[in-house]
Amino acid sequence: MAIGYGKAIVGGGGMPVEFSWPVLPSTVDGSDFEVTLNTGKKVIAQAASINPNLEYNERSTVVVVSPFFGNRTFPGQRGSVYPVKLRIVRDATPLKLVGPRGQIKVAVGMTYGDGKTPMSGYHSGPKLCAAKLSRLSTSGEGGPAVYTTGYSPNDGVSLYGANAQYRLRVLTTGGFSPDGVRSLYPTEYSDFFKIEVKDADGRLFYLTKSNKTYHLKAGSIKILGLADLSIAQQSYDDSYVEDHDNQIDIILQGDEAAMKRIKNVLVPSSSPYKPFYNPGGPGNNPTRGVTYTKPSPSINQAVTIAIDNPMTVNYLGAQ
Repeated sequence: MAIGYGKAIVGGGGMPVEFSWPVLPSTVDGSDFEVTLNTGKKVIAQAASINPNLEYNERSTVVVVSPFFGNRTFPGQRGSVYPVKLRIVRDATPLKLVGPRGQIKVAVGMTYGDGKTPMSGYHSGPKLCAAKLSRLSTSGEGGPAVYTTGYSPNDGVSLYGANAQYRLRVLTTGGFSPDGVRSLYPTEYSDFFKIEVKDADGRLFYLTKSNKTYHLKAGSIKILGLADLSIAQQSYDDSYVEDHDNQIDIILQGDEAAMKRIKNVLVPSSSPYKPFYNPGGPGNNPTRGVTYTKPSPSINQAVTIAIDNPMTVNYLGAQ
């Protein structure tokens, strides 16, 4: 915590916050974030960081930390404390967002939450908040070596070579783990995801398997697997440790016309599919009577098609 967040915090809880524009990391501080609890109390985060979203093309997520965001109880239970609203407030270095054509916007005043609905992994499991399909580019992959050594390169080209043509990146509301502890493997697309495609004749198709070529009227699509996790390996087991950030890439190969027919990415979360968990999930050997984070609900996230316009920005500071 001291290295990644600039402050040693014991017993803290983490809350990921996602923006549609990347943040300017030098302006990120805990004092930018005010959290309102169900008790009415307002808490200023003790620390904040882009960590673990450390690659240059992952800067749209900030994680804020405090021991006072809530407790390990299910909302509705007696004494349960949890966040219900988030607000960006002004501090000595106001939080800034980086937009197209060099725009810099101050985020002060932005809010999320209705003041009632629990914002807690003990109320609902993790969800998706965005998905974007673009041509695969390695621009922005990697980050400062001191942070990314051991996890990078983990992009689609590094894992799947020249076959990797398109990237469907999903942005998650929290850590996406198979059980709240272990890492997600690049080979596990079929266990957790499926993609909905509306073909040229209006019929819906679901892409459920990796390494299978789907032939549609609009063209072909093949899902190669997942990326933006960790370095490719010959096989995957519990020794595999991913970067645990808020981005997961689904890597595809096929015809552009077919790619543009993709409508939604789904996380069914029920049999035969498996759910995801936030950190603090049950692991592989849960203990009776212990409170764990909840599994993901059924998710149907619309996909933004960014093949013609990748919707990315560069920030070069004073250069």
